[in-house]
Amino acid sequence: MRKLLLLSAVLAFGLAACTNPPRTTTTAATCSDAIISCAPAGAVTVCNAANANVADGEGVLVGGVRWAATNIETPGVFAAKPGSYGGLFTWQEAENACPEGWRLPTRDELLSLAIAAVAGWVVTEDGINGRAFGTEPHQLFLPAAGFRTAAGVHRNAGIRGYYWAEGTDAVLAWFFHINRDNVTANLNDRALGFSVRCVAR
Repeated sequence: MRKLLLLSAVLAFGLAACTNPPRTTTTAATCSDAIISCAPAGAVTVCNAANANVADGEGVLVGGVRWAATNIETPGVFAAKPGSYGGLFTWQEAENACPEGWRLPTRDELLSLAIAAVAGWVVTEDGINGRAFGTEPHQLFLPAAGFRTAAGVHRNAGIRGYYWAEGTDAVLAWFFHINRDNVTANLNDRALGFSVRCVAR
């Protein structure tokens, strides 16, 4: 495995404990992939229309950018649910993974998303770890899908998430990294397999 190169940690958000009593918010008719924040203590169930209805094609608006509600499963195909890991792609593969009308986010768009991060880990009802961004009813969920090494080994699933961005040099490319405690933007080897979350063109 090539050593991860963390060259420019741009933003970091500390873990914050939930102190409010449990509450449930539902704004969709069905909720097949509800999000539970800060589980188990002070659990908050969030199920908004944009995240529940993947098929509407509208995505989730956060900070003026319209994000796809789910990761890319295979080139040109969105995953079925916000909590689905989807596929892992090299940077070159990621460049062509988004369906028509969607594209990879820029580094600046990822940094804008980081500003909207909800503090702390988020767990779906299916037990998928990740981070939430934005405020209800426009809240985005990114699962911690891990990454694939250049040798093809899947690592860090459920612990960390890595998402490609546009922008590269001969060897490295920008990506977005999430874990329980931090949200950062860094450069890394383009041969690694990371998740893809598209934005609208």
